[in-house]
Amino acid sequence: MTGGAIIDILFTMKNKCAFPIAVLAVAAVISASARTVMPLDEGWQFRWGKERNADEGWKTVDLPHDAQFEQPWQKGSGARGFKPMGEMWYRRKFHTPGEAAGNRAWLEFGGILCIADVYVNGTKVAGTDYGYLPVAADITGVLNDDGENTVEVWCSTGSTGGSRWYTGAGLYRDAKLVVKPAIAIARNGIFVMADASGLVKASVELDGFARKGGKMALDVVVTVRDCDGKAVAEAKATAPWSKLEHQEVALPEMTIENVKLWDVDSPNLYTAEVRLVLDGKEIDRDAVRFGARTVEFGYDFGMKLNGRKIFLTGMSCHHDLGCLGAAAYRRAIRRQFETMKRFGYNAIRCSHNPYSEDFYELADEMGLVVVDELIDKWSDKDYWLRRKPFTQIWPQLLTDWIKRDRNHPSIVAWSLGNEFQMREDLCGYQMFGDWGVTMFRIMREAAKRWDPTRHVTAAMYPARAGGITKNDPGWAGAPVVPEIAAISDFASFNYQWQTYGECVKLVPGLTIFQSEAAVRELAAPFFGMDREHTIGICWWGALEYWGESNKWPKKGWNYSFFSHALEPYPSAYLIKSAISKDPCLRIGVERTGGESEEWNDVKVGRVDESSSWEGKSGEMKRVRIYTNQCEVELFLNGKSLGKKANDAKENAGRNIVTWQMPFEPGELKAVAGDVSHAIRTAGEAVALKAEVEADDYKADGKDLIYVRCRAVDKDGNQVCSWNEKVSFSCEGAAKFLACDNGDHYTDELFTSDITAKNAKDGFILGVFRCGKNPGLAKLSIVAEGLPPVELPVEIR
Repeated sequence: MTGGAIIDILFTMKNKCAFPIAVLAVAAVISASARTVMPLDEGWQFRWGKERNADEGWKTVDLPHDAQFEQPWQKGSGARGFKPMGEMWYRRKFHTPGEAAGNRAWLEFGGILCIADVYVNGTKVAGTDYGYLPVAADITGVLNDDGENTVEVWCSTGSTGGSRWYTGAGLYRDAKLVVKPAIAIARNGIFVMADASGLVKASVELDGFARKGGKMALDVVVTVRDCDGKAVAEAKATAPWSKLEHQEVALPEMTIENVKLWDVDSPNLYTAEVRLVLDGKEIDRDAVRFGARTVEFGYDFGMKLNGRKIFLTGMSCHHDLGCLGAAAYRRAIRRQFETMKRFGYNAIRCSHNPYSEDFYELADEMGLVVVDELIDKWSDKDYWLRRKPFTQIWPQLLTDWIKRDRNHPSIVAWSLGNEFQMREDLCGYQMFGDWGVTMFRIMREAAKRWDPTRHVTAAMYPARAGGITKNDPGWAGAPVVPEIAAISDFASFNYQWQTYGECVKLVPGLTIFQSEAAVRELAAPFFGMDREHTIGICWWGALEYWGESNKWPKKGWNYSFFSHALEPYPSAYLIKSAISKDPCLRIGVERTGGESEEWNDVKVGRVDESSSWEGKSGEMKRVRIYTNQCEVELFLNGKSLGKKANDAKENAGRNIVTWQMPFEPGELKAVAGDVSHAIRTAGEAVALKAEVEADDYKADGKDLIYVRCRAVDKDGNQVCSWNEKVSFSCEGAAKFLACDNGDHYTDELFTSDITAKNAKDGFILGVFRCGKNPGLAKLSIVAEGLPPVELPVEIR
């Protein structure tokens, strides 16, 4: 992007308040006028293999379900997480609701990985070649009226080379049946736009009304409600005559008086309730949530949200959720976001595909800014699952993606791809010979058709113009700005923050977002950026994820600030000290030199540290204090080891104060102003301390209870040398789902068949799935050599 500020004025939908859309998410069957939503998440039959009608090998599963994550680890593709590839089948019976008579029935899946075909009563009704987007089909013509129906889903992981990371496989998101009238609000057909003044614009897409205007009077009524359900604005329009099968009706502008804006610190949300009234009778109703806010991008200030300068500090990670694999549980996503917020993060970049609808709803509710990404490469071959060419199906993928996500206030930009500009065959249409510039312009124009409000970008690999990479002869003299970065609404650069000043000289006014930064560089990319004139930073792989492993037996990427169990490493507090306003102080003790390697022309890795004080007497220890305080004093067993100023001038050393000392058992304590942190040499483990993470569990069949367990000594210190077996069980209103010790090198599985696992560094995590009946869940945890733990948890 060049020149002055570009203003992105947004309205978006889906809200924190429970008015009426939240009800849709939890009820068994909900009707509004003739519209009925019936969840189909329970009671699926599943089996691995190509045989559709096999008599054996079936088991019952509930959704979400990641079939691949249940498979054993095996040496092979580290990119795909050392999991076997293959085909599988799901099947389930359901009865046609009585409301289906005279109406239309739609079968919808939140996503099916990786490629899939869907059959109802033996007839193929839908398929997908990109499992990160929903799959939907009108199944009215194949239903057995008031009788039993069968839905079958064939899935395949695709080829090993179809992805660069662990994808998961199967019905990993939710499924539902939607029955609505023949004339109805279209799927993803409501679009709301709003700005900080409270001005609201809305349009509604209709199904089934083509060529009927004039013969019948169809009114579209939009009512905006606040979090308490109070109507704060309303508009009405009569649908005109049109030949278009999917007709859009623009509503008159509305104004919300004393509007409450969506922001990262106060994520206020509204509900847009849409009703269709035909000849005076309501025939359909739907509702979405939205937030009103104004987003601006420009070199003079980087990014503003509602007129206020904001610098994005975020993560760029893949979609899996630790011990659950790719299964998209809302509670697991919420837990991830809560961790991010505690450590000062305010943003996340989706990598490199759309996530579940719950992901965006929670980002809306919790105040996280999202850069939403469609795809990795624009390739018809490598890094693509290959059943149909990407260049053939991208228009439908882009349409489905933006229409689904465009109403979320958390989303501030669309990213059309990632790191493709180093090989021409990864840049889409090769006929143009311009490294994807024409392809980008075509895709951007298509995106603007469905959402004219947001900015469009693409994340650039550390290549230079002409696709030149580090090992090519022309690297040293090549311009550092790739062609697409120069014409994007703003430039998204992965790594190489040291070159951003040169980029701006080459393209004056270039507004830059560091879409990926290396964890190995710790806080240096943050401190080294010109934050006054740039948009923000996202650290790549800040949370461990499966796949993209560089070696066996490591099962994924672990150059991270948090384990896949969301346990923070000491360096997580360095980032917190840099990006958070809260006083921060943390001790990290180096265990080994860690790992470091070159990956895609970038140095990656991390230091291996712990927050425990263990060792042999006299053994030299390197201790790092991560802090945003001016001065630190360190004490060993009450004796001061001196004070040191936090005054490093180089970016790599800022907020890090280092000591080298011989180990002596006891207490190591750091003090800086009013904050302190102490670690102690632990004694023998005498108990298992178990902590239930929340207290608001719902009897919706999918909520999760997370229990953190730590072996402790008589003084409550975590005993990191205790690695004994821990078993989990449950009675009552929940069931055991998974256990996890945070070990990224494990050869064990995590799923419900594995009810016991050895702790790692004195830590283990238990996960339980709530049922649909309120009541008490009695959790039991038994550890070898320690007293058992019983935990009653209320499910409401």
